[in-house]
Amino acid sequence: AWQGGDLRAGNTLFSRYFETVERYFANKSSGDIEDLVQQTFEACVQGRDRVRDGSSFRAYLFGVAYNVMRVAHRERRRHAAVDEPVAAVRSEAPGPSTWLGAREDARWLREGLDRLPRSLRAVLELHYLQGLSSIDIAHLVGCPEGTVRSRLRRGRKLLRAALLERNAERGAEVSADSPLPLGPRTKFEPA
Repeated sequence: AWQGGDLRAGNTLFSRYFETVERYFANKSSGDIEDLVQQTFEACVQGRDRVRDGSSFRAYLFGVAYNVMRVAHRERRRHAAVDEPVAAVRSEAPGPSTWLGAREDARWLREGLDRLPRSLRAVLELHYLQGLSSIDIAHLVGCPEGTVRSRLRRGRKLLRAALLERNAERGAEVSADSPLPLGPRTKFEPA
């Protein structure tokens, strides 16, 4: 319906995905998040005829967001080297102790993700934080699904190693079997 110009369907999609896209950019950009979100939805509207039949709008939307972010990173590198702020994470958990524990896990995770190469970090974030399938990610980043799965495996392995190294530096007791705090309920927000 949205592809045919139905404004109500478009407004429904916008309302449903606005906060998710905003969190996606908050996790990756020190720039103006509102501008990036606006550019993403404008590009979606302008390219709505490119959404393949049977494909997920969510996958299409994150493909557009991924490309908007790539352009923003390229422009930022071209104009000036700017340090990105460290991101903090908060949980949807109601209790303060749970919230503080989740925040520490998320900070721990953010530090580990920041140590990974961008290609691995992007695949992990799209899969775990945005809930996209490996096939959807393959379409977004323009590589075979097998490559995405390899990047997920390699990214998890390197993330675990980075987190263990970080905790060893701080004297924390974490084993190689500790679960990674990855999941679609983890929210990143600028610190």
